[in-house]
Amino acid sequence: MAATATAEAARGKYAALSIAVIAIVVGLPLWWKTTETYRASLPYSEISALDTLSLLLTVPVEIVFAKGVLTVEQLRKVPSSDLTERVTQINSKTTYNRRYEIKYRRATPHEEEALAGPSPLGCDEALYQLDRGTQGSLAVYVIPESSTLLPQGSSVYIGKHRTALMKNRHLPALKAEELLTSVNQRVEQIVQATAFNDDIIKAALSDRIPIGRFSKEAYADSRSEEH
Repeated sequence: MAATATAEAARGKYAALSIAVIAIVVGLPLWWKTTETYRASLPYSEISALDTLSLLLTVPVEIVFAKGVLTVEQLRKVPSSDLTERVTQINSKTTYNRRYEIKYRRATPHEEEALAGPSPLGCDEALYQLDRGTQGSLAVYVIPESSTLLPQGSSVYIGKHRTALMKNRHLPALKAEELLTSVNQRVEQIVQATAFNDDIIKAALSDRIPIGRFSKEAYADSRSEEH
C-alpha cells in the first residue's frame, strides 16, 4: 500500500514536471510570438526616391522660313520635324528637361503677303488670323536680313500672339545642318524670353521639400524629437 502511494506520488510529480516543460518549451515562445507588436519594415529607398524630382517641360515650336532665307538645296535638306532636349541640374535631387518639339516648313503665299506688310504689329495680327496654331505653341518666322519689316538695327520681334519674327542672313554656302543649328540656338533664346528660363524655373522650385527629408536618418531624428 505504501509502495502504491509512493508510485502515485512519483507519477503526479512527473506529470506536473512534463506540463511545466511543455509550457516553457512550447507555450512561452507561442505566447511571445502571438502577443508581440507587429513592426513592418519601411521601404526607405522608395521613400527617399519621393524626394527626387525630374521635371519635363515641352514646348512645341514651329519654324517657318520665308522666301529668300534658304536656297533650294538647303530647303530640300531641311527635315519636316526635329526634337531637341537639354537637361539642367538644379541640385542633387532636382533636374528638369526642356524638350523642344520643332516643326519646319516654308511660308504659305498668304503668310508671305503678311510678311511683306509695313509694320511688325500688323504682320503679327495678320499671321495670327491665318494660323492660330496649337495652344502653348510658338511660331517663329525667319525672314531675310534685307527685309524692311523690322526697324533698322532690330533682328527679332516678339508679338503678342506667341509669334516671333527673326531676321537671318542668307548664307548659300552653309550646309542645311549648320544653318539649322544656328537658327535653333536663336529660337531657344526667343522661347526663354516668351515662355520660361532657368531663373524662373529655379524660383518656382525653391520652396520644394528640403533634400534628405525622406531619408532613414531624418525619420529617426523626427521620431526622437517627438519623444
